[in-house]
Amino acid sequence: MTGLNIYSALLVKSEIGSIARFPHYKKLASWTGIAPSLHQSGSVEYHGSITKQGSRMLRWVMVEAARVAVNHDPRMRSFYERVKHTRGDQKAIIAVANKMLKIIWFMLTRREPYESRNEKRYQKKLNPIAS
Repeated sequence: MTGLNIYSALLVKSEIGSIARFPHYKKLASWTGIAPSLHQSGSVEYHGSITKQGSRMLRWVMVEAARVAVNHDPRMRSFYERVKHTRGDQKAIIAVANKMLKIIWFMLTRREPYESRNEKRYQKKLNPIAS
C-alpha cells in the first residue's frame, strides 16, 4: 500500500495480529484510537477529537504513512484535499489514516492487494526482499 514500507507494514500486521478479532473496520479504527469521540445527551450528538485509546504505535505509524500517501497516491491526495478544504490539515491527515486503516482491513479480510498501487513504487519496495 502506498505510504507503507516493508517495516511499517510488518509493524501494522504485528500490532493488528489476527484480523478476525475485528468484525468490522470501524472496530479496528476505534481500537487504534483514530476514530472520533462521541458524546450523546438525549438526541444531541457531539463529535470530538480522536479517542487516542488503543495502540499508540499503530496510530503513529498510520499517521506517518498517511503523510507519505498524500504525496504519492492520487486517490489519497484527492480525499485529503477534499477534507482539508473544510476541516484543515491535521484533521485531513487523521481522516486519511482512518481511510487507510479501512482499506487495510478490507485487504486483510479479503486477502487482496491494494488496487490503486503504483507498480513502479511497489516493485522498488519489493527489491530489498528479493535480494
